[in-house]
Amino acid sequence: MAGADVANAEPNSTGLNRAESNSVGPNSGGVNSAEVFGALQIANGELGVTVLIVTHDPAVSSVVRRVVAIRDGRTSTEIHREAVQTDDGELAHHAIEYAVLDRAGRLQLPKEMTEPLGMHDLVRLEGESDHIGVWPDDRENQ
Repeated sequence: MAGADVANAEPNSTGLNRAESNSVGPNSGGVNSAEVFGALQIANGELGVTVLIVTHDPAVSSVVRRVVAIRDGRTSTEIHREAVQTDDGELAHHAIEYAVLDRAGRLQLPKEMTEPLGMHDLVRLEGESDHIGVWPDDRENQ
């Protein structure tokens, strides 16, 4: 993982403590990103501390329970992860991706999902009783 800034604020405090930009990471001289993220996960899980991480690093977003993606200045998707125990007692990680529906009813579909399906410019919508279907515009193939 790349270097990271680390900041913390005490509850009911206006003070903010911020580390230098390369104080955590491969060249930090002892503390690495995995140790910092492990400590943040403990603080969140055991102490109930809210942790906010802002990053462009997909490796970081893969180790947190909730990811809110911002595209073109708008909240676009959320990924919620949870650990579930399988029938054989193993721990499996399960992730569900949600598109954020804004106040005007707009949503942004992730490029990783639309590009392989050839979705661009226009998509076809069909309302069903329990969902909305979204398909590539196939008029040119007819």
